[in-house]
Amino acid sequence: MIYRFFIALYLLLIGLSLEAQEGEFIFHEVKAGETKYGISRQYGVTIEQLEKFNPEIKSELKEGVTLLIPKDQPEAESELSRTDSGYVYHQVKAGDTFFSLSQTYGVSIAEIKEANPQLQDVLRLGERIKIPLRPQAREEDLSNYYVHKIIAGETAYSLSRKYRLSLDSLYLLNPEAENGLGVGQLLKLPLSRAPQKKEKIVEVLPDTASKPRDGFDSDEDGFTEEEKDTAINEDGDLGNYFLYKVKTGDSFYSLKNRYGVSQSKLLELNPELSQGLTVGRYIIIPKKKKEEKELSWLEKILSGEKKQEERQKTDTISIDSLIIPQKTLEKPVTPAIIADTLKIDIDKDYRVGLMLPFYTSLFTDTVFENEVEERSKIALDFYNGFLMAADTLGKQGMNISLNVFDTRNDMFRLRELIPQVRQNRFDLVVGPLYSSNVQFVADQLAEDYVPVISPLSTSVEVKGQPNLIKCITGKKGRIKKIADLLNEKYSKGRIIFAHSGKDEELEEIKQIKARLQARERGSFIDNVTSFTDEMLHHSDLKEALDTGQYNVIILVSEDKIFLSDLVNKLRVLRDTSILLIGSPRLMRIPTLEVTYLDYLNLTMPDMNYIDYSNRETIGFIESYRQRYADEPGRFAFQGYDVGLYFLERLWKRGLFFTQSLESDTTEMLSTGFEVRKTQEGGYENNFLYVTAIRDMKLVRLQYQEDKSPSSPPRK
Repeated sequence: MIYRFFIALYLLLIGLSLEAQEGEFIFHEVKAGETKYGISRQYGVTIEQLEKFNPEIKSELKEGVTLLIPKDQPEAESELSRTDSGYVYHQVKAGDTFFSLSQTYGVSIAEIKEANPQLQDVLRLGERIKIPLRPQAREEDLSNYYVHKIIAGETAYSLSRKYRLSLDSLYLLNPEAENGLGVGQLLKLPLSRAPQKKEKIVEVLPDTASKPRDGFDSDEDGFTEEEKDTAINEDGDLGNYFLYKVKTGDSFYSLKNRYGVSQSKLLELNPELSQGLTVGRYIIIPKKKKEEKELSWLEKILSGEKKQEERQKTDTISIDSLIIPQKTLEKPVTPAIIADTLKIDIDKDYRVGLMLPFYTSLFTDTVFENEVEERSKIALDFYNGFLMAADTLGKQGMNISLNVFDTRNDMFRLRELIPQVRQNRFDLVVGPLYSSNVQFVADQLAEDYVPVISPLSTSVEVKGQPNLIKCITGKKGRIKKIADLLNEKYSKGRIIFAHSGKDEELEEIKQIKARLQARERGSFIDNVTSFTDEMLHHSDLKEALDTGQYNVIILVSEDKIFLSDLVNKLRVLRDTSILLIGSPRLMRIPTLEVTYLDYLNLTMPDMNYIDYSNRETIGFIESYRQRYADEPGRFAFQGYDVGLYFLERLWKRGLFFTQSLESDTTEMLSTGFEVRKTQEGGYENNFLYVTAIRDMKLVRLQYQEDKSPSSPPRK
């Protein structure tokens, strides 16, 4: 009996204790992106009080943890609570570091140092410093916005496209989003971008084509986003009509050939077209009647055109009135029939122009070795590889008439050649090599819809040139590849960007960040930057690194001094949790030891990689040696890859092969092709390998090799 009495008394005391505790505390569940400072301001307590009742958050504030917030707790007379023009004051205590302060207040190390230039990279015990406040730390009315909650896999870039909002506008409304997204984070968007309730549309009537339908928010073209989503690059199902997005290069004539609809009918359905076709605008096109005969691909190509006169087939390859000694293209008497060429005229004689800067001097119809300048070596190597590709396809049955022109990298020379190029009515032109030259040629041949290949230029611009194809992956492709790497392989590492502060570098960082998928914890990105003109100090680097996981440092700068200094200092830290992502140019900086790059696990998106153990590569090298008594260089491989890829598609897919490139990703001997049409006009190759320095060797990495993305890199 006495035993039961004590048990009852014990339970009563516990109940009273819990009741008192519930009355004195508020429970708060930590959400993604929250900081200790933000929570302390929300409930009117100091960070010290928050840590006193929740000691487990002293080292790290984790999402999902339930905190005890003291009620009616008088705020201590602390400098922490005093704000001044967007700053909060913090008194340095034992254990504080730049990194811990950046995590506590949700700002970057760079921002703290910028606000306190007197620190000189050292925190002194008891010193009062200013911490800049970010907009998310202040309360605001969200009633005038549509609020989107971030889910796993989303990026700022994908959201900007989903809600038809520029990145700049998205960041203007949500400045904190520029440093990465966290799962559960809330983003403000204009109310006009709020999703509308979907309704089924049975048919679009011609007399309502230019007016928005009731119940939908519409753009200037009168169609809702839901309708457009069904029509981008596809035929939207709208009864007897469908929506079509106008692309660069479209004309009333091309639409008539493709869909059998006259210009007058298009104007009747789309009165706004009286001002002409506008790229990116959606227009109504009537569906074909079922009884209409479906033309074959070859008939579509030839429809409305006079049959070309049969060209006399030849095995000679002329170089602009100049003959270079070579082997004749061999062709079998009876070419093999390939399954996917049944609708293509495999007997057609394809005319191809190759425009390269040989810098030759024309005395007779021969080229003397002493007349070929050193600067023509790139063109000659590329030509040799391209010729081997043409020879390979010629043996398989492709009929090729190849005309080669010496451009001499001279615009006046190009202007002289253009009439001759037009007269040849080429099906494909490869080159010239330099950006201004190839853009000029593409512009001159645009009206004839002749595809022009830019094989080697990194700076060529395809905007506004729908017939131009850029083979070398540009900055956009590199940005996308780095973001893919961070999302797929290093999704749990700490991300650090290293740059020298130039505007173009900051813009590249912005674009990479915009493509990073939302993570499970809050602020995870910080910048390693040079302050004014000074280089980084060891303390900065050490503070930026996270000892609890591996650190992925993206080298954005191409400043050789900055990169050399940074890499050498990272090596001195002897921190094995570092992985560098940079450019292959790093390996060509003389002041950088390859052993340092190997130790820091250098990983590189790269356009070129040659596997010398590959059987096809070995075969190409042997054939090249026999044919030219020389070793194939990088540009010989490039010439072979470009020639084989585009000539084969011209042969097997017909004159309009560019329309099928977007579904194609192909690896060749030294490079690959993932050609995609840009919104601005032409085509760009987005293919990149992922190469790395491992054990003092250049190797290729595969995504599937990363069995445990959360584990640190080797060593």
